[in-house]
Amino acid sequence: MKLGERLKELRGGLFKTHMSAATGIHVRQLQLWELGYSYPRFEYLMKLANYYGMSLSELLKGVDEL
Repeated sequence: MKLGERLKELRGGLFKTHMSAATGIHVRQLQLWELGYSYPRFEYLMKLANYYGMSLSELLKGVDEL
């Protein structure tokens, strides 16, 4: 699974705007990551892990392409 697919899976039906407001990550960045056009820096991966209440390893579980 690619990172973008994992991020979409975790987000589920939640709007990117809500996620953006909660994490401080710009909506466009979230879109680019989910589409696979760019990858988040470590600090953003940590923000996402904290947002979902999981460790970085859990966030990246099943991701085979970074």
